[in-house]
Amino acid sequence: MDLLDLIRPKWKHADWRVRQEAVGKLNPKKRSHFKIIANMAKNDSDSDVRKAAVDKLDPTIHGSLLADIAKNASDYGNRRAALDKLDLAVHESLIVDIVKNDSKWNVRCAAVDKLDPVMHESLIVDIVKNDSNFEVRTTAMDKLDPAIHGSFLADIVKNDSNQIVSEFAVRKLGDDISQWFKDLHLLSVQFFYSCVGKDWLDFIRYGECRSFTDSQGIGFDDLAIFERELKDFCKSYNIKQPGDISLELCSKFLKLSSLF
Repeated sequence: MDLLDLIRPKWKHADWRVRQEAVGKLNPKKRSHFKIIANMAKNDSDSDVRKAAVDKLDPTIHGSLLADIAKNASDYGNRRAALDKLDLAVHESLIVDIVKNDSKWNVRCAAVDKLDPVMHESLIVDIVKNDSNFEVRTTAMDKLDPAIHGSFLADIVKNDSNQIVSEFAVRKLGDDISQWFKDLHLLSVQFFYSCVGKDWLDFIRYGECRSFTDSQGIGFDDLAIFERELKDFCKSYNIKQPGDISLELCSKFLKLSSLF
């Protein structure tokens, strides 16, 4: 222990745990305490202490300080903690800026989560299309209404290069997906193939087709039909190396398919 810790206030203690406990006892409504909390929120050397200080701030009173931390703190965890306390009605422009420009995906996710699906519809669609992180994209996609954006979601299912994003779009469309895919049996082939994750010739050669369809109670009278449809589908949608898709989802597509 530093000898100075015996005489200096707890919020200046060398041990971060003591400082964290001390900040919890400060009252931000007292001017002298608020100055201490604000300083700790921005400048303490420990991230847990900074977050504890941010948690003490009231967004209705200390909104400008929280906004400054949300935009400018070097620690992304501190930016996220401050952002979580901001109200969209008061800090809309800042939240939109964070959605577009923050360097950390989880901070952008938190900002996207605050967007209004009607007021920020075009921004949300843009984030689904263009953000560099799949978590941010799926967080934004979750705000879309399939009844309004069904065509857009269907396009993601067919054309998006990120298989996680594509599968999320499938789940958003739900049971209404058939109205967007007249070739649903072919779409099921894509997911079937992706699930197995093998070259399609190996897939046929090793008989996974038969064993899987038998287990699902689905029969193929002629495997050549499946092979031909698989080749045609992969060619038409430029599928060269499909990603992993869950067996559960694959099964759902096969059962929905009018072919079977």
